[in-house]
Amino acid sequence: MDSELDLVDITEVAEILGVGRSRADTISRYKGFPDPAVIKPRMRLWHRADVQTWVARNRPGWRDGESARPMYPRGDALSPVQSMRCPSLRREMSNQEAIL
Repeated sequence: MDSELDLVDITEVAEILGVGRSRADTISRYKGFPDPAVIKPRMRLWHRADVQTWVARNRPGWRDGESARPMYPRGDALSPVQSMRCPSLRREMSNQEAIL
């Protein structure tokens, strides 16, 4: 397929970036992200090659899992923000700190 005609929408951009559509929309508005090739009132399209080049330059190694690892894996621990939102966990953490 001719690279000039290989256009992707925000859903495909999200797949290329490895994020959800909402996050992809946010990233697509960053300074330095490729300008859309097509802009319509409710649609933007990018050249696939431009998006892939941007990913290679700005997110190196993400496909290898280097930067995609969650800081707080599910089931192992809660993030500090999550734990502070739960009053019973907040009390438990305070009690543990008092013991130390």
